[in-house]
Amino acid sequence: MPRLRRRGTLIGMQRIGIIANTYNASIAGRAIRSIAEMARAAGLEIVHTSTLHALAENHFPETTAQTPAELVARGAEAVLVLGGDGTMLNVAQRMRECDLPLMGFNIGTLGYLTSAATECDFKSALHELAANLYREEQRVMLTTCLRTKNGRQALPDALNEVVLTRRTGRLVWLECLLNNEPVATYACDGLIVATPTGSTAYALSAGGPIMMPQTPALIICPIGPHTLSSRPLVVQDTARITLRVARARGPLVVAIDGNDIPISETDELEITKNARPLRILFCGSHNPAKIFREKLGWSQTLVTQGPHAP
Repeated sequence: MPRLRRRGTLIGMQRIGIIANTYNASIAGRAIRSIAEMARAAGLEIVHTSTLHALAENHFPETTAQTPAELVARGAEAVLVLGGDGTMLNVAQRMRECDLPLMGFNIGTLGYLTSAATECDFKSALHELAANLYREEQRVMLTTCLRTKNGRQALPDALNEVVLTRRTGRLVWLECLLNNEPVATYACDGLIVATPTGSTAYALSAGGPIMMPQTPALIICPIGPHTLSSRPLVVQDTARITLRVARARGPLVVAIDGNDIPISETDELEITKNARPLRILFCGSHNPAKIFREKLGWSQTLVTQGPHAP
């Protein structure tokens, strides 16, 4: 993605921020120190947070930034996210106010959303940032409005999914509307509204389809439906999705990318595509099909047994 031109030359990143999952302080500290050295070797300057400063044991001489807004104020052009997919989801919500692109470095487990997973990948990704060889993808996020008896309440944005479900093991009946037109009332354990990015998360485990990241669509997927005719529904991402509780036998919760918010049986959710997508940076060689092959185990090695084997 073109950035600045100086005498006909494309200029890459110059200053980057780092946010890490500090649950395991020793792993995070080692990763931060290693990546900091690689970044400097690639000609990148680092802006960081006070928590990372403490973990890195003064390996960051630059001025400390305390908030996402300060990262922007101090000239950060992108944020490296050290962790797994959960860390990426958390940082995506925190960074919405400043619109900085994110690049994930996987020091967690699965890493669907991350761009680099090994030290060799880290070094290559940093050099691509400095040389303007990276790719930027814009990922759809969901805006959720909670309508209650007392008015409207905006909930956090979701990169993966919004889930309306029950807290107990009892069945619930949930009504789904598209652009105010009733579609179905599901007898189920809950309903998932997922983005293409979230199609490989909770929706996948509930039997939903996998979508390529740039597909202009959303998934509505019932969890444990009690009728065989209840199937995942793919709709245009311009649709306004409304979820209502038709009947429930216990407390309810709406989960925004895994973060639970209790709601009342009389509340309803209105879910739409956010006007501003999340910007995620990947290495130039990144390919979603390759991620599916590697993460979902779709690659198969042909084993031949004798001259007549296929």
